Amino acid sequence: REAIRIDSTFAIAHRRLGIALNNLGLTKDAVQELRTAERFSNKLTAIERLAVVQSLQGMLRNQAGAIAAANEILRLEPNMVWEKWARMQLMWQYRIAGQYELLEQEYRTRGPVGVNGPVFWCALLEYQGRGAEALDTARAFYGRYQDSTGSVPLRSARYNLGLHHALGFAYDSAMVHGSPPGPTDIRSQQLLSVSRFARGEIANAVVNQQSAPDKLDAESFSALAIMLNTGEQAMARTHLYAAMADTGYRNRDPANRPIRPILALSLVGRAQQARRELSAIERASNPDVLIARTTDLNLAQGALALAENQPRRAIAAFSRAMTTMDLASVDACRVCALPWLGRAYDAAGMRDSATVIYERFLSTGDPNRYVADALWRASILQRLGALHAERGDTAAATLRLTEFVKLWKNADTTLQPRVEAARQRLVELEHASNRIGAQSKVASF
Repeated sequence: REAIRIDSTFAIAHRRLGIALNNLGLTKDAVQELRTAERFSNKLTAIERLAVVQSLQGMLRNQAGAIAAANEILRLEPNMVWEKWARMQLMWQYRIAGQYELLEQEYRTRGPVGVNGPVFWCALLEYQGRGAEALDTARAFYGRYQDSTGSVPLRSARYNLGLHHALGFAYDSAMVHGSPPGPTDIRSQQLLSVSRFARGEIANAVVNQQSAPDKLDAESFSALAIMLNTGEQAMARTHLYAAMADTGYRNRDPANRPIRPILALSLVGRAQQARRELSAIERASNPDVLIARTTDLNLAQGALALAENQPRRAIAAFSRAMTTMDLASVDACRVCALPWLGRAYDAAGMRDSATVIYERFLSTGDPNRYVADALWRASILQRLGALHAERGDTAAATLRLTEFVKLWKNADTTLQPRVEAARQRLVELEHASNRIGAQSKVASF
C-alpha cells in the first residue's frame, strides 16, 4: 500500500496487495487489485506481465490459463529470480486442478521448492490415497529437525506430523504432536481443537477455539461443529450469534463475508436470516467475485435449500459445488461438499445415493479433510450404521458403528448415550448375523 501511495500505477505492488488480501479472505478487494495490476501491466517486463496473468487467472478459477502463464515464465527464465515463484505457482495450480500426475512429475523432475517441500509432497500423497506413505514422509521430515528445539522448521514439521496422524484418524498421536510449543502456534491450536471435535470432546474443543485469534472463524466453526455433532441448537446459536456480532463480520464488505455463518443459520433453522445474509453477499459481488466464490455460494445455496425443505434443489447446488471443489478457496478441498450432498440425498429419501456419497467421503484422501472430519465424521459413521443395516448389509453396518464407538469412546458425558446406543446396536447386529449364519447352515444341510 505504501508503494502504491508513491506510485498508483505500480502494477507489481497491486498484484502483491491482491495476493495478500486474498489470503485474508477479502476476495472482492483482492480481485480489484489484480484487475488494477492487469490495467497497468503494459509498464512491466514480459515475465512480470505473465505473473500478473497467472495470479488473476488463478483467482478467477481459470486453472488452464494460470498453468500456461507459469509454464511460460519457466520457459522464458528457467533459472532466474522468478523460477522458484513460478514453479510453486505451477505446482499449486496443478494441485487445485486435480492434476496430480503432472504435479508429481514436476516435483520429481525439478525437486521441491523451499524448506517446506516435504509438506507439499505429503499433501500430494494424501490426494492420491497414499496416506501411509505421507505419514512416513512426515515422520522423516520431523526427524530432520528434531534437535533444533523451537525453530520454525521444527514447528512446521511437528505440526505436519500431527496433521497426518489426524488424517489417519490417530487422534491421540495427532494431539501429542499438535500440542503447541508456544501460544502463537495457531495451526497447532486449530489441530487440537478439530481433533477434539472429531472425538466428541466438545467442551474442551470449544475452549481451544476460544484462544484462536480470529473470533469470527472460531465462533462460526464452533457453531457448526456443535450443531453437527450434538444437535444442540441453543448452544450452536450462542456461538453463531457471537460470530455474526463480531466486527470482523459486520464491518466487512458483504461480498467478502465468509459463508460459515450462512451454513450454521441454515442448520439451526434460521432460513430467512440465512437467505438475507446470502442475498447480501450476492448483491455486493461483481461478476469477478461471483466467479471466484462459485463453490462458496453453491454450498450456501444448498444449505439454504435444505433449511427450506427443498432437498432436490439442495442436491443440485451441492452437485455444482462438487464440480468446482478442487478449484475452491477452501485449500483445494475435494471432500468438503460431500457430506452436504449426502445429507441432501438423505433428506430426499434417496438412501442408496446417500450411502454411496457418505462412503465416498470416508474413503477419499484429502490433506484438508481433518476439518471436515471434525464436523461430520461421527454423525456419518453413525448414520451409515443405520443405512447399511436397513439394506441388510450387516458387515458394513457393524464396521461403521464400531468405528463410531472407537472414535467417541472418550466423548463428553452428554454424548455417551449415543455411544451406548451404538454398542447395543452392535450386539443386535451380531445376534442377527449369527441367526442368518445358523439359518444358512440349516438350509445347506
